[in-house]
Amino acid sequence: VTCPADRYARAARQALAAGAAAARAAGYSVRAIGIGSQAQTFLALDRAGRPLQPAVVWTDNRAGREALTVARAIPDFARHSGFNQPLGLLFLPKVIHALRNGTLRRERVDKFLLLNEYIVRILTGHAYGDEVNQGMGGFYDISRRCLSKRALALAGIKSSQLAEVGPAAAISRPLTIDTARRIGLPSPVPVFSCGNDQSCGAAGASLSGTGDILCNFGTAMVVYSVRARLPTRLARNQIAGIDPLTGRYFLLGVENECGNIIDWAHATFFPKLSIDAMLRRALAWKGPPESLPVINFHGNGRFDLDGITPATDGAIIVRAILSHFGHAFAELVRTTGGRHTRRAIVSGGLTRSSDWCAFFSVCAGLPIKHAPAKHLGLLGIMRIIGRHGQDRRGLSR
Repeated sequence: VTCPADRYARAARQALAAGAAAARAAGYSVRAIGIGSQAQTFLALDRAGRPLQPAVVWTDNRAGREALTVARAIPDFARHSGFNQPLGLLFLPKVIHALRNGTLRRERVDKFLLLNEYIVRILTGHAYGDEVNQGMGGFYDISRRCLSKRALALAGIKSSQLAEVGPAAAISRPLTIDTARRIGLPSPVPVFSCGNDQSCGAAGASLSGTGDILCNFGTAMVVYSVRARLPTRLARNQIAGIDPLTGRYFLLGVENECGNIIDWAHATFFPKLSIDAMLRRALAWKGPPESLPVINFHGNGRFDLDGITPATDGAIIVRAILSHFGHAFAELVRTTGGRHTRRAIVSGGLTRSSDWCAFFSVCAGLPIKHAPAKHLGLLGIMRIIGRHGQDRRGLSR
């Protein structure tokens, strides 16, 4: 649940250098750099910009007790930060935890930065980010669109100890001359912070609240919709926040298990077949639904299968898994997409299977359209910069 800070910095420089080289080879010039992130991973820096400890990765959940403290102090957390209740995974409880247990000493910390903000700091020498990522961490009040005095007081830190925050791609600084040289660019270009991975993907699909939803079938199953108003009554599996492309709000519903369970079934029952062939065989089963095994998920990849015997065919187990996810998907569409949903735009590795897409289209009662690009987040970052980004020379326009 921690990672050396220099690993992120090194990986970012290597990736950007490879991107710049590919652009040159294709005859393009680089006009801007945009950054998206899964958020929640954070680092603490001293006044010289040196990390005071390894990065605390977003999957770290040691701040459960501090999450309860946040819940008592900010009872309207759904309206404040877009989660039904505070989680130990979030930025605010993690910072409180690190300061309480002595991992960090308050007087030594100059900045607490999310990962996207740290990479921006590495590239430009300035610490800034966006309200999409900050809005999912607890320090930023998404209803008021500003840093929260309640959250800052609870953590015992100053607003100056966080990054400068603005709408997605509203703030930019140029690469340092040294960084531009190391990456292989002839001159510095502006760097923008554009949002989290799911919201950048929605921007890539041009989601704007017109009746479309974005459905990502990856490790998790995610349904994303754009809303005119901030949703404040959230289910356990829903997250709300600020949409980076439209400036309105998003509502996101998630089923944490999906691709990882399909991978397990493939490796366990059909290792010699492709995943597409496995799905085709499972969906060809036409027995009564009540005869399928029952699946109970417990989270973190743990689940029970009831009603199987040593003679149960693997295709029937896979069919039961698909049935479970089909019902979960239909419920996510109903609760997150809403009654005005007309179409699902789908992305993620599993959507390469036409059988998968056809099955889930029937489950939700919606037509399905494939996303316009394989890497929607990259396309979304480009669109966000094109709509909102502006440096002093207007290059991003």
